[in-house]
Amino acid sequence: ILAFGYAYALTRSCMPFKGLFHILGTAPILAPSLLPAISLIFLFGNQGVAKELLGGHSVYGVIGISMGLIFWTFPHALMILTTSLRTSDARLYEAARALKTSPMKTFFMVTLPAAKYGLISTL
Repeated sequence: ILAFGYAYALTRSCMPFKGLFHILGTAPILAPSLLPAISLIFLFGNQGVAKELLGGHSVYGVIGISMGLIFWTFPHALMILTTSLRTSDARLYEAARALKTSPMKTFFMVTLPAAKYGLISTL
């Protein structure tokens, strides 16, 4: 869900610095596989500089595993979903605009069906 929101913002919005945000989202692919674990321990470990952000929970459990998994899989999911959203048919969006469909209805009737294979492959 996090990667889909990020990919949607990169492909379907008019936000500035899209290129920079795309690089920041895919940069963890270039990091060695041990680096995320070491950085999470450094930041959120027993003597970590950001330990208080976990609200008293330990990084050495489910929270740490979840954070590491998100950090590791996010760039892969982002690449799949941005490709899926960029290859959707632009004529469908033009037809939705011509029919004066609300943005929410366009999202549920055009965007989600167009990206369903990308969403399924990121699971």
